Amino acid sequence: SDASQEDLSAIRNEIPSVKSAADGSIVDALVAGKLAQSNSDARRLLASNAIYINGQSVSRDKFEQSDFGGGRLLLRRGKAYKDSALVELE
Repeated sequence: SDASQEDLSAIRNEIPSVKSAADGSIVDALVAGKLAQSNSDARRLLASNAIYINGQSVSRDKFEQSDFGGGRLLLRRGKAYKDSALVELE
């Protein structure tokens, strides 16, 4: 949440960036960010606790306003940070 605009530009060049509403679908963000191949794959990942929001494991299917620090969050699949996407509020 403390990243400068320059840092955000660099992050957007390194990992996928998607837009979402504050109560948007995590499943849709996973597919749009290419962290899951389909909605069913995204639901399976959520059910197996393989999805992290800002480093915290989640199994719910909707974002919460508190997930977004500074209007953005880091969505990650698994332990590797290479499998991440930046989610920004619309």
